Amino acid sequence: MKRYTTTSPLSSEEIRQIFELPMDRNSTMMKLHILTGLRANELLKLRFSDFYEKVQGQFVMKSRIKVFASKQRKFRIIPVSKRMGELIERYRKFERVKLSSNRILFLTKSGQPFNTTMYRDNVVKKMFADLGMAAQGTHTLRKSFGQTFYHANGETMEALLQLKEIFGHSSIEITKRYVGITSEVSDKMLDVMDGYLPDMNTLTNNVD
Repeated sequence: MKRYTTTSPLSSEEIRQIFELPMDRNSTMMKLHILTGLRANELLKLRFSDFYEKVQGQFVMKSRIKVFASKQRKFRIIPVSKRMGELIERYRKFERVKLSSNRILFLTKSGQPFNTTMYRDNVVKKMFADLGMAAQGTHTLRKSFGQTFYHANGETMEALLQLKEIFGHSSIEITKRYVGITSEVSDKMLDVMDGYLPDMNTLTNNVD
């Protein structure tokens, strides 16, 4: 069995396994966590009304949701992808919730909101164990989003900067660690950038 640290991302095959799980509350929680890259406490505060808005008398899926980042004490914007919108709509129908509902997305069997410990122990760890995966923490899902986003967008600096905003990180260095960029990789990225800049030796207006 492949070994992980608690914050290592899932492989593409493991992500596929999770997305092939049948529709229910727990699988939706984990799928949405991978699709958004939210912190666990942010995920657990989401409501159906965060995803739906009324336009010309009809409820439609929003293109973006606004999430309050408690660490930075400010709101940040998370794009709603096509797959994310489809997941939310399927889950809404599964839960038999009205489009106008302001209900929290994920409730326990007793109808109470999850806290992060319950989510980690009763949903995430249990799901990983059931699937035979060695991964443990909720951060695994957040990092899985980060690496998938970064690789899918060409591993560019632009992708890294966009990811920093989605994650709500205070510095780009934190984002680099999330997607596994080491100092060696950073050096190579700078070498690539040098190739796009003019050679200083060929400039005619250089000052000796």
